[in-house]
Amino acid sequence: MVNIDRSKLHADHRNLPINPKLEEFINQVSLAKPLCEFSFGEHSVRINYDYTKDPTTKTPELYKIEVRQDGELLGGLFVSDRYFKGAKEDVYGVESFRIQKERGRGDATLSKNLKVAMRNAKKSFVSRADDELRKLIKEQVTNSIYSVWSTSRNGIVYGMDAGAEALSVAMLAYQARLKGETIFTAPAMPASIKRIKQHDKECESFATVSFLKEQLDSGLGYGVSVYSNGSLAVLNFADQSVSKFKSAELLPLDIQSKLAMFKVIEVNEPYSHLGCKFNNDMFYIVAGDMGLEN
Repeated sequence: MVNIDRSKLHADHRNLPINPKLEEFINQVSLAKPLCEFSFGEHSVRINYDYTKDPTTKTPELYKIEVRQDGELLGGLFVSDRYFKGAKEDVYGVESFRIQKERGRGDATLSKNLKVAMRNAKKSFVSRADDELRKLIKEQVTNSIYSVWSTSRNGIVYGMDAGAEALSVAMLAYQARLKGETIFTAPAMPASIKRIKQHDKECESFATVSFLKEQLDSGLGYGVSVYSNGSLAVLNFADQSVSKFKSAELLPLDIQSKLAMFKVIEVNEPYSHLGCKFNNDMFYIVAGDMGLEN
């Protein structure tokens, strides 16, 4: 019997039946991939409608499951249906980061034959090698830092009348040139900014995330990916090495102490002495001492 984790399901859904075809599929995959772990998530529930009855009956069931190994998400299994030559047929689905197609859904395959679906699952459910893990963490951290930086920058720009401020600066510079001066003084309180306290907070956030972006661009800091079982993968941007840890307690102390502080910090909230949390399983950690007073 396969041990399936239902803890991520809403309380109302934890006792729902599993689609029989999915259950058979899971059993077969568990035999072929004994190291894999199976869990239902928030997108595992679907509603089946029977329009032949009056009133129409609605039957919820579990039709999709996540597949992991050592906490790393490898993909998922699901059942669905499709129309082929005008006839409706049930199909088995495999989704994985290893599947790349140009037509239809790019990261999933569908097959009405269980043996074919099993072959796809065997090929797809393989943990990432170090070079693949390095690329994944680097891309996710870099894209996330740049996204936070861009959002913060736009918050400043759109919180003021950029055209009015540009005109003000141009006229101040013009007047300075008429006087033969090489510098001019601009007002610290731009007239177009109505909520100065909010503006100051946005400026502070932009300065912080700009520092993190500079650190990342300089090849400093760590990308940390946390898996569902508590294990972690750490990319050192300085030498591009990838290390794996069974638990946070085994991390180097400088990373461990900073990671612990993110439990009380919001997503995409940057700190120059810590880094930034992008979700509950991906972080950018700055290198060096936190510089806090004891």
